[in-house]
Amino acid sequence: MVEGKFVAGTGRTQVTMQVTPVGDDLQILLTAGIVHIGAVALAMPCPPTNEGVTASVSVLTVPGHRDDIPASRVALAICKVVGRPIAVSAGLHLDGASKEEINILLKNSETLVQNFLIALQERK
Repeated sequence: MVEGKFVAGTGRTQVTMQVTPVGDDLQILLTAGIVHIGAVALAMPCPPTNEGVTASVSVLTVPGHRDDIPASRVALAICKVVGRPIAVSAGLHLDGASKEEINILLKNSETLVQNFLIALQERK
């Protein structure tokens, strides 16, 4: 299993993803700006359907935070490929973030997922 630190973006909108194996499963810490835990998402693989591999995601969010969006997206995307439980703790906070900066944070989170999946494929 691939583990380690992945980084996407620069400056204020840089996002870091720390991947730690927990047995055959993965724990992921997704952070940007002021490091904190704003939400935790747990993705569990479901039996394949006609639509392909699916997963179920449960999310807990700290009141007033919106970190559930990147947490659930990252957990779901990786779980659907890895087929193992994936736990993501996310805390992305920029004081006075503009709508554009928020979109960049989400895009950088998606880039991190793709970089992780590429590293996973290369490891096989």
